[in-house]
Amino acid sequence: MLEFIVSDSSNGKLNCVEVDIHYYRQLTIQGKKASVLCFYSARAYNDDILPFMESIPAHREKWYEAMVKLNITPKFKSGGTTATERNL
Repeated sequence: MLEFIVSDSSNGKLNCVEVDIHYYRQLTIQGKKASVLCFYSARAYNDDILPFMESIPAHREKWYEAMVKLNITPKFKSGGTTATERNL
């Protein structure tokens, strides 16, 4: 699990803050070992930034738990074209 925060600013003022959580899962897909990256992203803008930043610790455990509970297993057609694009 990897969590990081990115932001955008201009003239010394924050315009946007984003928290990202990346979760790398090791799966076996159609008999082959694979790594799948799942991610969650949440943003706040302008006056909502400080309350958002202060709320991150309270939300963190729920976000992590939701990432672990994701039940996504990609399936691929022969030739490498993904079938998941139609299913998502």
